[in-house]
Amino acid sequence: MRRKPLILAVSARTLLPVLIPARDPASLAPRLAEALGQLLAALGIRAQQIREEQRQIEQIVFARTINRSILGTMNDFDRMLDPAPGQTLASAALELAEAPCGPIGMESPERATVKLFASLKRT
Repeated sequence: MRRKPLILAVSARTLLPVLIPARDPASLAPRLAEALGQLLAALGIRAQQIREEQRQIEQIVFARTINRSILGTMNDFDRMLDPAPGQTLASAALELAEAPCGPIGMESPERATVKLFASLKRT
């Protein structure tokens, strides 16, 4: 069975994957911000930090990546993605985020993201 078209967005710093349905390009920014917020909350990131991240991604620019490591990771995630029937996209993204990734020293995106937010100055 073919899966529905998805958008896979990946953080350049931590490789945290975010999955959203590929529909309605006009609503991409708010849907991406909402999905990111769900993932960060599931990782235990503070609400204030989540809101700041969501604010920063309000302006989306589409461009091809020139970073081959990110592209390779996205291809790996695409091959690994196999949501169970009824599984949410957030849950599927969290599963992908557990995989060790070479470009970040075989750390998982999940751990790299938590470490990054823990290292940020609390405001």
